Amino acid sequence: AFDVDIGIEGGQHPFGELPFDAWNARDRAAVLKTFVPGGTYTDPTTQGPLSGPHLAGYLAALFAAFP
Repeated sequence: AFDVDIGIEGGQHPFGELPFDAWNARDRAAVLKTFVPGGTYTDPTTQGPLSGPHLAGYLAALFAAFP
């Protein structure tokens, strides 16, 4: 399961509700802009919630692995 807390009213949102344009474009900066400070991303490989520079690093590795 993917859980994302991007700071939208209501708290966590299923991954399927995120704006996909930035993800599909592999645009790390645009993806990060969808998160408010303290917003987190979690998937089965992250071993816990990621935010800030840890999320940026994860996205860089993810987008490099799946160009």
